[in-house]
Amino acid sequence: MAKKIEKAIILNTKKISYQKEINRFDIVYIGSFFCENLIPDITEIDNIFQSGVRRVAIQTSFFTQDNIENFKNKLAEIFYSFSNIELSINDLGLLDFLNKNYPKVKKGIGIPLSYDFMRMNSKSLNKFMNKNNLERIETDEDYLIKNFKERDFLISYHFPLKFIGVSRFCPFTRKIVGKCSYECINDIKKLKIKDTDKEMILWQNAYFDKKEKIGSTDFNRLVIFSI
Repeated sequence: MAKKIEKAIILNTKKISYQKEINRFDIVYIGSFFCENLIPDITEIDNIFQSGVRRVAIQTSFFTQDNIENFKNKLAEIFYSFSNIELSINDLGLLDFLNKNYPKVKKGIGIPLSYDFMRMNSKSLNKFMNKNNLERIETDEDYLIKNFKERDFLISYHFPLKFIGVSRFCPFTRKIVGKCSYECINDIKKLKIKDTDKEMILWQNAYFDKKEKIGSTDFNRLVIFSI
């Protein structure tokens, strides 16, 4: 029997009214791997479940000390209100907190933290994932998936965006913001690379290349970003 690959979509929760038929996906991704100001609130999560979505994955970024404490408080409300929640993590302090306080919550390693972990050998990565109750790893590097044929964890493959880099400066306000004005919410920019015919994509506070095709299909979930 062929392996079933789950289908997921990355959703900007601020634009939920513009998304069509999101309930046809197995799971919906919200939040941000790159900016700690874009963590969804209870109302946003509830709106998604009310649309018929069965499961939600919350993408989280690295955190400053103040914001990680705020997010820890928010998690108590999220886990009390909803059961079908996954967390994708880019902050090892958050991982430690979850293992101590919510060990049964489904969680995985997000992008860009996964760039380090996808370069570990299979035995070491299996050991780390098992030790830390991590169910999956998110990646946009399909050419590395072949290194983990014998794995005890799941892989989510993101397409078509390929992560290039992230900025602590907000590219939209051109400063390190305190109170976020969410200028990035409704905007995905295509940036021309000087003296070439290539483009970069700016989304949130991160930069991406666009992949044209999927290589390896030895993954468990396909996560689509609609450009």
